[in-house]
Amino acid sequence: MQNKNIDEALELARNAKEKLPNDPNVMDTLGLIYYKKGFFDSAIGEFADSLEQIPDNALVHYHLGLAYYKKGDKNPARAELEKALNLDQEFEGADDARQILSTI
Repeated sequence: MQNKNIDEALELARNAKEKLPNDPNVMDTLGLIYYKKGFFDSAIGEFADSLEQIPDNALVHYHLGLAYYKKGDKNPARAELEKALNLDQEFEGADDARQILSTI
């Protein structure tokens, strides 16, 4: 059932991206769905595009860091997670970011 839900979410997010191609929040949402499906390169692309418009968004830097981390790219993962924490020490996911940083 979960795969069906994530596939449905992917379809909805892709439709939203067609209608709002320059919305950084849509890009972040689509990136998260790609991330959950294990499509890390696609996720990284969406998060990077989102950050071009909202470069000071700690949560999107965190999401980008997660995608790099899962892909095995530790240096960019560290850079993005540190950037997220530098922007906001208390964003949702900050504790997780600190935990990951302690392992890389």
